[in-house]
Amino acid sequence: IVERPDGIYFGTGRGVLRWSDGKVRAWPMEEARMTTLFPDGAHLYLHHPGKGLLELVGDDWRIVSTAPELLRNQRSWLARLSDGTVVIGLLAFAIVKRSALASHDITSRVA
Repeated sequence: IVERPDGIYFGTGRGVLRWSDGKVRAWPMEEARMTTLFPDGAHLYLHHPGKGLLELVGDDWRIVSTAPELLRNQRSWLARLSDGTVVIGLLAFAIVKRSALASHDITSRVA
C-alpha cells in the first residue's frame, strides 16, 4: 500500500488499484502474479514478474527494465542511492542496478 497526493495505491496479485476521491482506478495485469509497489520521491515503481520494472507516468505504467532477474523473481525491494542509481534486491540473491545516466541494467549475483 502506497499513499501519494493523487490517491492510495494497492498492489495485488492481479494488478494495481488506486483509490482517490471515492473512486477506484484499476490497472489489471494479464498474469496473476505478485506485484510490489515502490514509492521513490515523485516516482512510483511497480515490480511485476513477467513484465519487469515499471514506472507510473501520468496514468500509464511504462516499462523501465526487463532484466531477466526481474522477470523471474517475485519478491523484491528497491532503494535509490545518492548518485541516483536505483538498486533492486531480489529474493534469488541478485541485485539489479539501474543507473540514472545509463539505459542499461547492471546485474550482480550475491553469494
